[in-house]
Amino acid sequence: MQADSRTGEVSRGEKELSGEERIMGMEKSLFGLKPPVKLVLVDVDAVKDWVFDTNKLPVVRAASYMLQQVEKKKLPDLLKKWEIPREAIIFVGGANALFAAPATLGDAEIEKSIKRCYGEATLWQVGVTVAISEPLWAHQMQASLPDLTAEGVAGCIAKTWSNVRRKLRSHRQQGKEKDAKKGKPAESSFGVRVRFLQEKMRFLKAMRESAGHEEAHPIVRMCQYCCRRPAANKDQIGGERFWVCEACKQRAEQGRNVRNGTKKDELSVQQRLLARLREKTGNRNLMWSKDLDTLAGEGGYIALIYADGNDMGRLFNMLRTPESYLEFSDLLSRTVEKSVLEALKSVVDEKSDNVPAEVIVAGGDDVVLICRAKDALTLAVQIVNAFEEEINELLEAVFERQSMPKATMSCGVAIVDVKYPIRLAFSLAESLLKEAKRFRRACGDGTKGTVNWFWLKAPVAVTDAEPLFEQAFEKKGGRDKVYVTARPYFVDELKRLLELKERLCRLPRSQRKAMEQVLFDSIWASYAYVGYQAARARDEEQKTLRETLRFGFWRNLLPHHPIAGVQSVEYGFWWQERRFGETAWRTALADVLELVELA
Repeated sequence: MQADSRTGEVSRGEKELSGEERIMGMEKSLFGLKPPVKLVLVDVDAVKDWVFDTNKLPVVRAASYMLQQVEKKKLPDLLKKWEIPREAIIFVGGANALFAAPATLGDAEIEKSIKRCYGEATLWQVGVTVAISEPLWAHQMQASLPDLTAEGVAGCIAKTWSNVRRKLRSHRQQGKEKDAKKGKPAESSFGVRVRFLQEKMRFLKAMRESAGHEEAHPIVRMCQYCCRRPAANKDQIGGERFWVCEACKQRAEQGRNVRNGTKKDELSVQQRLLARLREKTGNRNLMWSKDLDTLAGEGGYIALIYADGNDMGRLFNMLRTPESYLEFSDLLSRTVEKSVLEALKSVVDEKSDNVPAEVIVAGGDDVVLICRAKDALTLAVQIVNAFEEEINELLEAVFERQSMPKATMSCGVAIVDVKYPIRLAFSLAESLLKEAKRFRRACGDGTKGTVNWFWLKAPVAVTDAEPLFEQAFEKKGGRDKVYVTARPYFVDELKRLLELKERLCRLPRSQRKAMEQVLFDSIWASYAYVGYQAARARDEEQKTLRETLRFGFWRNLLPHHPIAGVQSVEYGFWWQERRFGETAWRTALADVLELVELA
């Protein structure tokens, strides 16, 4: 291909070439016959086991911090060693990374170096899977040529970089216009190419035969923190000494430094959030809680909140260039961090120097945090609401020319005893989140996220939400199916239920407990009891109880619920819903009464 160096116009004899062929010719004139770059996707396995293998808060905190240290410092340093600029990192966070590398760099070297990078930082307690694409041309990535200076990439690019970018952009635009006139299909987006790489990642994970584990002889003392590795050292928490493994010992020391703010490298989301909380509250002595008992307070219960963006893969697939991919992922991370900050600010006690929550993950489209049980649902609603409002406003401003669907978030909240294994609590929250997403897909219009929760009052080892709900809330023996709950809820619905909770708090506790019990007896018995209590009550209490007896009141509170019908319009805190092909009687009154008990 012959191109004018000043205008970038193509010679007359090649005007019939498609846009893709024109750009291919330009790239071959620069790089030769071989594609110059390839995409590398990194996914860290067993992160849940690494972070939540103990209930010791300093150890959990440090595990999260050490992963962030790899993503923000060690991985960029590794790319710098390969003479790859930081701009080649398209996405990093949440135990995942995506970057471009020169095609001349061997796949085996990339995989070995990345595994060593994560392994050394996490004391070889996590597994790493690396998926690498075939060599690509820049136009196949829908991107301008990356400024890679490693061996094998044309050295002239560094000197004439601005001219090359301008020429390629001009050629691509001319090619698109010509292809559109000829009715040729548009080029595939960068997001779709990443999707193919993700499928390759799933295949590589499925092909693994086994995962390694650390063997221990029966006579060896096991670590008192994780109970998984042989003890090799001692650690002290609150004046009590524990035999711990080397991994837990190092994590505990790191976690204490993160808690009191001695680490100033700003690599940790916990450190950034703590600094901003101190600034917003004016309390320079504010710190994360030293252990879960301090965090739980007098109630003795904690909540693990797991929030995740909905259909983010579909949004990423719509992005046509690596630049927009990077910009969108950065927007997500900043929005999530800001949402968590605003939510935490609302629960910080002015009289205490401890933050009543612990942020484990706040980046990408994920949030994982531990908090007091009484703050859990309020925090969940605030995080989801703030995320949806902020991210959609930013999407409209940044991608104004693209038709982007609404970005939403769903959340699962597991409320457990402070002594309950945190690893099981996370698995339960993960299952609750899946049920919330499933409900949103079946019953929502795509504009609102959902929240689901379960208060595990008995210390049983359970991680699956569906059978747990059936055991706890399904009434057996009747002709019709009856569930004494209406969970999950859309976020605006739960916000209204939390407001109703404040009104029901004024009722005597004995009366609330009796109402909760009669809901499990029968539908008509609960109608009769609540109606009787409404007749006996006075003033505001009577008004509140009478409102709960009207179906229209609940219909206004829960406008998105798939209500199929109601037996009595006058006594309407029971109704029929059709979910997933099944019709059953449900009520939200029991859920509101549980919210009162949590508070």
